[in-house]
Amino acid sequence: MKLTEDQYAEVYRIMTKRVEEMAESVASWVDIDDSNAQRIITGIEDGDPEILDSFPCVDWSGQWADGPDWKNELQSVVSEVIGEDTEANIFDFEDLFHELGQDHANSVVQTEIERRANLYL
Repeated sequence: MKLTEDQYAEVYRIMTKRVEEMAESVASWVDIDDSNAQRIITGIEDGDPEILDSFPCVDWSGQWADGPDWKNELQSVVSEVIGEDTEANIFDFEDLFHELGQDHANSVVQTEIERRANLYL
């Protein structure tokens, strides 16, 4: 399924919002309090792999009943944008998955954890 530029831009906008909501939710799982907030902030600033690798990521596998599934989310959005049910070819949107589903989601998780940790400082 090929989308027009405007349709693709709308899919991108909607998926960005959904990814951000899911990533913020995932970030809320991290236990942050007075005892670890400074360590988290310092780890982020220093790029400490022990800290950064401990952050959760959005699991797009759909393996959990209430968890997100990238293909289902994408198909839902594409259908919404074009106004009809469709089977979006997931490979047509592989770059979108890497850019939004992985890179942007991880960035939002880190930003949200950092925001929450700063509340304790």
